[in-house]
Amino acid sequence: MNTPGTASKLIRLVYVSKASREMQKAELRALLDQSRKNNRERHLTGMLLYASGSFIQALEGEERDVLEVYEAVQADPRNIGNIVLDQRRITDRLFRDWSMGYRDLSETPPTSDAYSDFLNREVPMSEFAERRNEVIELLYSFKQHNQR
Repeated sequence: MNTPGTASKLIRLVYVSKASREMQKAELRALLDQSRKNNRERHLTGMLLYASGSFIQALEGEERDVLEVYEAVQADPRNIGNIVLDQRRITDRLFRDWSMGYRDLSETPPTSDAYSDFLNREVPMSEFAERRNEVIELLYSFKQHNQR
């Protein structure tokens, strides 16, 4: 959060990671609840997608806060193979009303406009990096088509 007299340094960070093991729905819900609580306290916004053991997440907020949260994600033993797909300064938040939007893509029908078939199978982390634009577009598409 800004202190009086300091300029805002908002950033958006988009990354992918693999779960160290397949997560159960109750574990995902607990992770989501904790993320939302932590994000509200830090005034962070964003979205989390989960599919076939892969996480795709966008985080927005003050640079210091976003980077601290991402460091915690990297240290979390539930995540392996983190790859940053995009990190940039922003002037406006895309996910401004969402402490953490969420979608489990295994529950998304293949006919959805925001569906991408490569998330319905085990994907090497290198493929996420190679298809970085497609992954980022997937996040933005879910944002446009979902209220929360």
